[in-house]
Amino acid sequence: MSLVQNLSVQESTDVSERFLSHLTSGFLPTLRPTFQNLCTSPPYFALHGLTSTPQGVQATVPVDYARHPELTPISAAEAGRHLAILGSCAVNQIQDTPIYCLAQRAILHLNPWHLSSAPPSSSPRFRAVAKATAVAPKIYHAQADLLDASHTAIFSLDVHFMAIPKRVFERLFAHRHILSIGSPIENPYRHPIWVEPRVMQADFFQGVLGPILPTQCWGHFHNFPALPVAILMANLCHSAGLLLQHIVGEDCRYAVSLAQVHAQNLAFAGDILDISVRYLGRDGNDFRFSCYATHAETTIGSLDLVLTCP
Repeated sequence: MSLVQNLSVQESTDVSERFLSHLTSGFLPTLRPTFQNLCTSPPYFALHGLTSTPQGVQATVPVDYARHPELTPISAAEAGRHLAILGSCAVNQIQDTPIYCLAQRAILHLNPWHLSSAPPSSSPRFRAVAKATAVAPKIYHAQADLLDASHTAIFSLDVHFMAIPKRVFERLFAHRHILSIGSPIENPYRHPIWVEPRVMQADFFQGVLGPILPTQCWGHFHNFPALPVAILMANLCHSAGLLLQHIVGEDCRYAVSLAQVHAQNLAFAGDILDISVRYLGRDGNDFRFSCYATHAETTIGSLDLVLTCP
């Protein structure tokens, strides 16, 4: 059985008082009882004001990482992180037992209007909405939008989840269980880890990510520290951006216009990932890339990417 990487994973493990004592730096969101089966926890889970609506769920989305090179007011990877988590909250409305929502595939679209709108000077908060439907036994589809102040979508995400019962997940990954992951001094998602470049050619980039530290997976998940897919995809996007700058010969800013995520396996703390990016060509200002992450010859995930450099 090939387990998929998680774009958004939820955990219902009872969190100890000791663990909760570390969540006092503004990480802990307000959760309504409906969502207590969520399998992610702060600081990876950073939604605020999470509520149910007749159409699905909604929440306020912060920006953890503001120093990104993208033209949009929030990076594509972070937008995907928050929207996928909100999508899993929408799934939780349908399936109210403890499950891990592991993403099989996802597509993130940028509204082209935001290519011509200047990002705000400070870290904003956005509103996000999501809805989910069951499409097959243990398979769910979620659609989520990140909205600006005018209620216009900045990014839209379509994601398919596989729902794995908590007890099954813990049995499958018993060898990855650790008693304590420790506590980082600050939110690790405000200071992302990056790939160490090894090869830079005219149309190819190769680098290494890791070894992954347990504290770099904080909140994803409790006692089973797995690298969040958002952090992996941020690294793939960042690596493609480095290759883009190498191709155009300048320190250009860009936007992630389209990201197609294919998730195969989880990467856990201790793993070292090989990252590769290949340039496929361009159409005007749109540059296409194919990105891969592997561990010990096992594919963790891949990303088909369009970067727009105006």
